[in-house]
Amino acid sequence: MPASRTPLPLYAVLDWVLVRDRPRLPWRSVWLVLPYPLVWLVVVLLRGQNDGWVPYGFLLPSRGLGPLVLTSLGLLAMLLTSATAVWALSRIVLPRRRGVGAPR
Repeated sequence: MPASRTPLPLYAVLDWVLVRDRPRLPWRSVWLVLPYPLVWLVVVLLRGQNDGWVPYGFLLPSRGLGPLVLTSLGLLAMLLTSATAVWALSRIVLPRRRGVGAPR
């Protein structure tokens, strides 16, 4: 199992929740996840249209416009859902732990 498949994303989520060295994210930051994937998708679809190569089978232009649009919208919706989850996690306030030897 590659390190990037399960342990690393799990570590990132735990770090985000448990380490409180970040400010709460503003709602407007959720939309910042979209530009790069949208540009990537357009480039991949243009390349697929020109030479027939795409990195994933679900992006093949030969599948037709309908399935391609629905798949793309589904992926972007999942991306926005993930960004919203990160936004929500940034708002969790955990009680501070007292350090060893800290006054009570």
